[in-house]
Amino acid sequence: MPTVSWSNKNSFLWCFDGIPKDSPVILSTVGLGNNSEAWKAFYEG
Repeated sequence: MPTVSWSNKNSFLWCFDGIPKDSPVILSTVGLGNNSEAWKAFYEG
């Protein structure tokens, strides 16, 4: 199963590239830690 993540609004455009529409995915929060800006971007995505 593909794992996806994004870093900011610019990455929203390509973070699902190559993954067939309506496929199940795993969302990754690895590396976000206590970074509030990173969590904000994750929730916006």
